[in-house]
Amino acid sequence: MRNIIENKLAVLLIVLWLSLLFGGCESSYYKKVDFPFETIKTIPSKANKNISVIIIKTGTQGGATVPFTYQFYFSKDDKTLSYNKLFLEVRGLKSYQVQWRSGSQIDVKIEASRVITFKSNIIVNNPQSNDLYEIQKFTYN
Repeated sequence: MRNIIENKLAVLLIVLWLSLLFGGCESSYYKKVDFPFETIKTIPSKANKNISVIIIKTGTQGGATVPFTYQFYFSKDDKTLSYNKLFLEVRGLKSYQVQWRSGSQIDVKIEASRVITFKSNIIVNNPQSNDLYEIQKFTYN
């Protein structure tokens, strides 16, 4: 009985090792946004020319039953979007207001049917430094 358990454990470890070897350990955290989207608005920071809030609408190539999702990113432009810069994702967006408080802080007010993702702090990796961006005030109706 003990040999059977040891053999099953050995097979499990080999399968796990092979899946890591061939599948890799890549995280989608830094993955670029590669699905179709429509840029709704770019709201540049007045104090920092290297950062904007980019709002996009996804699900634009779906059928009538595919709901639109709206995503909010800290990014320089809509060509450099990646999942690690995503701070808000909602469905059923009716209205929004984004106001920069400083070069690294914003206030966000939204009216939406559902919040899917919300992060109050985002670190954006730049070639010169890692910059922290914060949502100071978040209002959701």
